[in-house]
Amino acid sequence: MVSIVILLFFPKVNLGQVPDLGAATGFALFTAVGAFDNDGATVVTGDIGTNDGAFSGFLPGIVDGQIHVTDLASSLAATDVDTAYTYLSELTCGPIIGITLGNGQILTKNVYCLGAASNLEGDLILDGEGDPDALFIFKIDGALLTKSLSNVVLTGLASECNVYWQINGSLELGSKSTFKGTALVNGAITLLDSSTLTGRGLSRAGEISLHRNLVSIGQCSDCLAPDVTAIDSVCGNSASLCWSPVPGATGYLLLWREVPDQNWIIETLAASDTCRVFTNHANALDEIQLATLCASGDTMYGQVFTYDNYDNVCLPPPTLTTSNVKSTSANLSWSAIPDADTYKVLYRHNNDKTLVTLSGTSFSATTLQPGTDYKWKVKGRCIYCGKNNSGVFSPYEYFTTPMLLGASRSSISEPKISVYPNPAATSFTVSLDLGYESDQSYVILLYNTIGKAVLTGEGSITEGQLQRDISFNIPDGLYMIKIITPDKYYTRMITIINNR
Repeated sequence: MVSIVILLFFPKVNLGQVPDLGAATGFALFTAVGAFDNDGATVVTGDIGTNDGAFSGFLPGIVDGQIHVTDLASSLAATDVDTAYTYLSELTCGPIIGITLGNGQILTKNVYCLGAASNLEGDLILDGEGDPDALFIFKIDGALLTKSLSNVVLTGLASECNVYWQINGSLELGSKSTFKGTALVNGAITLLDSSTLTGRGLSRAGEISLHRNLVSIGQCSDCLAPDVTAIDSVCGNSASLCWSPVPGATGYLLLWREVPDQNWIIETLAASDTCRVFTNHANALDEIQLATLCASGDTMYGQVFTYDNYDNVCLPPPTLTTSNVKSTSANLSWSAIPDADTYKVLYRHNNDKTLVTLSGTSFSATTLQPGTDYKWKVKGRCIYCGKNNSGVFSPYEYFTTPMLLGASRSSISEPKISVYPNPAATSFTVSLDLGYESDQSYVILLYNTIGKAVLTGEGSITEGQLQRDISFNIPDGLYMIKIITPDKYYTRMITIINNR
């Protein structure tokens, strides 16, 4: 415990002076606040993005990495870019050098400070002197402009992975110039025509503008993003996410959310983990991302992908059918649900409802009221993973029972016309009870919404009762049925839906 306390009092400069880029490690180009645009056939190896700004279509450019625009990865990267920039700004200067770099200038490992906006002309040679870990840090109190055809040249085993530029202003790479290292910039980043960046361009606030460039993050870490090998449904409402272990990983970050929820859930997993099971995600569309926590302190984010192929628990039956509708009964049937062992059927008229549990896929409803509108729905109970899971009800199906033929007139005071089913697909039955016993002729017509008769017919009413089955093939829509008798006419609206 004592040794740990002592380490906490050492300044960070004694720990190698390398800034911790954290979530920004995998980005080749990134701005915390600013637009991101490209024109021409730019090729980027590494992630790109903005946390707050417009992102224009990257085509015809190519990105061998992920594009992050105002998402969780970009939010975390914005914080870590600011932290790394601040860390570099607080480092103690070594040599203070002139504001014009290059022209064959040779520098060895150190922290170099430049007191104002600077230029890079010709070749700037960084010599590692045989040390692959040689660290070069440039602190520029102003913008940096590299001239056309200028170059940052690495020799003596120097690596772009150990070159850092802290620029208190904008960064502009001249046309056909080459630049190496990680630039932490307090302004815009512009890569003019055919310039090349090997490293990173990370801005705290400023637009990123590309013009037919080559940008590569380089091979600065053996710690890679996880490679997701499979995501498959498990036990109906769950899914298993698996990935290949990453050498050098100290753990993994799992990030996921249910769309459209904007809040991400973040979990830290052990380095030995290679699978994670999501539960209770039926009917969900999930966004999932996995990242490697590296021993170096870097966080390498993998691809963000969506998954919605969960085997939903007890989906409602897709097809409900009402048949053989009579004055006091009707047959109700539905398509089977895989893995369902029982069903619940609910049918009702106003507040009068009946709930029935059965094992089949049909039911005969009896003791119904004549001339009454009914609706019904059904749900199943399924068995998944040895457990019973109750489903959700289907949408309602509707039907209307006809009046009783030859019923007593004593309780009927008003004529009644009914239509079932309503809505109808290819046929319906219309019933009319005059309210008194009478034999007379009638004409029946079906009108569309502009008043045109699309079906006509005629017949006879017997003992005050009419029941007629009508088949049709007409467009979907709202129609009016009119029955005309010698002394009166009766109407009722009906909806036609051909593909129910």
